[in-house]
Amino acid sequence: MSRNKARRHLALTPAGVGWLIVCVAAFVLATNYNNNIIFMFACLLFGVWLLASLLTYRNMSGVNSAPWQVTPCFAGGVAHYQVSLTSDDQREHFEIGCGQHSVDLINGVEHQWLHVEVPVSARGWFVPNQKMLFSTWPFGLWKVSKVTEDLPACLVYPEPCGSQPLPVVNQLSNDPQDMDELSGVRAYQSGDNLRRVDWKAMARTEQLTVKEFGGDESEKILWLSDNSVVKHVDKGDHQESDLRQLTRWVIDCHNAGVQYGLRIGNEKLTPGLGVGHYNNSLQMLALVSRG
Repeated sequence: MSRNKARRHLALTPAGVGWLIVCVAAFVLATNYNNNIIFMFACLLFGVWLLASLLTYRNMSGVNSAPWQVTPCFAGGVAHYQVSLTSDDQREHFEIGCGQHSVDLINGVEHQWLHVEVPVSARGWFVPNQKMLFSTWPFGLWKVSKVTEDLPACLVYPEPCGSQPLPVVNQLSNDPQDMDELSGVRAYQSGDNLRRVDWKAMARTEQLTVKEFGGDESEKILWLSDNSVVKHVDKGDHQESDLRQLTRWVIDCHNAGVQYGLRIGNEKLTPGLGVGHYNNSLQMLALVSRG
């Protein structure tokens, strides 16, 4: 059976149960005291109670949900799921919810996005429980619900934390003697090839500068490895703490535009830059076998 055509389930809410108790109590009072006003009031309450069930059930009728969508997230945060809700009968539907979140209005003209946040605590693939759409409109006396499409698994990256500095950058370069003519100088940066330092200029200006040559195609490559992480005796699970630190380094390298590669045990990711390489690096960290 299609989830959009799934059976709807109608049930009383605590407010609906309380409303029904008031109706019964009013009927008892009207009967005992032979009071027509109380009897009319009890009938009115009971009529509203029945009408609410019909309105609530009809409000969910015609609401269709597309497959859920989710983006990867970090451990210790929340997975942001979203689903597109539409109406197939050109009617307006009110207060359609899922969990603690809801959409106030759905019409037959455009779709509405319903967002649901699910806490995640561990890296790897997170498989959530099945979710249900529900509505208690208009009076909150009845609740009608129906099952949605299964929520897809969410890839959870390790939590980025750790205060260790980035490892030393390896300078992959050719010998300056094989380069073309000198194109300029720049301030020295940590990890620069010492053979390119302009020692004569340093003697004159007391500033450390590096020569740059025309045709220089050298690149700074930073290899991130679990062996680069300093181990702490007081931390029992070294693997997870290493992965959290590596995640922190990957984010720092990506934000700084530094080309980096990743090596964990026997697994290796070649150096690169950009969003694709960043996502591949985080996925590699998330799916490291526990051991």
